[in-house]
Amino acid sequence: MRNGKLIFGSLTISLLAICSAAAQNLAPICHPTITPPIEVASSRQRFDAGKKAQPPLTDGFDWPDAQITALKTDKGYMFFSIDAGFHKRQLWQGHWVGNNNSGSVVRTIGTLDNPLGSAPPIDVVIDKNSNPKINPHNCDPTKNPHGGCYTYLGGGPVYVVPQGQPGAGNWLLVYHAEYSAPAYFLLGLAISSDQGLHWTDIGEIIRFNQPFSYRGSSAPFAIGDPPLVTSPDGKYFYVYFQDWLKDGTVTMTSIARAPIASVLKAAFGGPKHFAAPFQKYYQGAWDQPGIGGVSTDLLPNARYGGGLNVYYDSYLHRYLIFNSDSQNYSYAESIDGLQWTDTIFLGMFGRVPNVAGYSLPIGLGEDPTVLGKQFYVYFTQFRGPWPSAQSVKRFTFSCQ
Repeated sequence: MRNGKLIFGSLTISLLAICSAAAQNLAPICHPTITPPIEVASSRQRFDAGKKAQPPLTDGFDWPDAQITALKTDKGYMFFSIDAGFHKRQLWQGHWVGNNNSGSVVRTIGTLDNPLGSAPPIDVVIDKNSNPKINPHNCDPTKNPHGGCYTYLGGGPVYVVPQGQPGAGNWLLVYHAEYSAPAYFLLGLAISSDQGLHWTDIGEIIRFNQPFSYRGSSAPFAIGDPPLVTSPDGKYFYVYFQDWLKDGTVTMTSIARAPIASVLKAAFGGPKHFAAPFQKYYQGAWDQPGIGGVSTDLLPNARYGGGLNVYYDSYLHRYLIFNSDSQNYSYAESIDGLQWTDTIFLGMFGRVPNVAGYSLPIGLGEDPTVLGKQFYVYFTQFRGPWPSAQSVKRFTFSCQ
């Protein structure tokens, strides 16, 4: 997602979607109001945080290169996103860190008003699995320039495994990986047993229907870095993404799922740690593989695309999906996570070349991934050259 690829790649899709299918029958029940945005992380704060990040940075602090997500702890909040900078392999405190690649997982400790906080950010790469067969693409691109290595790997949305489940207390994270020549994007999973001080790759879960080819075309958009969403019956993880189909068309919103029990057992239930397979939803069935399968567009009439982030709202008893291209912000509602209302326009927070992206709602209760009558929506504001001029802002979203 470096250099704003997630943002800019969505402009074409939003224009195509305006001319698509008719509205869904489901009607929205929230009548939203939003406040003017306020700044919660300035360019100067970002610069100062990068100077004290651990391990020390080798290529600046290109944070946040995705949406900011949050976990609430006894001591406050932990926030997660990606640092897009190059993380050179280096010896630090007697251990080798870095992977000669771009992207990472950044953990900060702060408040809803100051997500960077005062403590040094923890800025670590996603380590390759001890079993090279789990994901051979997580390798050093400087040593394998034509060997199929990712050129970017980072993540942010964290799921804490509940008590009574395999791996209870451990963390599970969705990551975004990509190739740069030509541009191609995919999703995978990583795990941590020490609250984000280290992350281990356990493999891919989603690839476009259009396969990657060194002689092929670049993807017309980035796939984002979506969170794991629990299905209404509590049995499945849902992942929302935009798909690039073999016929050249793109979807505004596709979905894949995997049984939660299977995902946790594969990730934590034995000596091997790997990603359980996900299945894409296509024409009423969950029978297409997450790696390369075809998918149905759940929101073909959406007016704006990009950065698909879905959370459950306990006040509305509905799922909310937030879409943001590089300028326009909207949301939609769903009862079951499959049938959605029309998208509702919220506002224009950026104008080319000063754009805005990476929006994500954060709830104000004990679980920030559960929304309520009122919550915050965080986003990144670009006011000049990447990455030095960007800041993080938020607005308050209320249902009337």
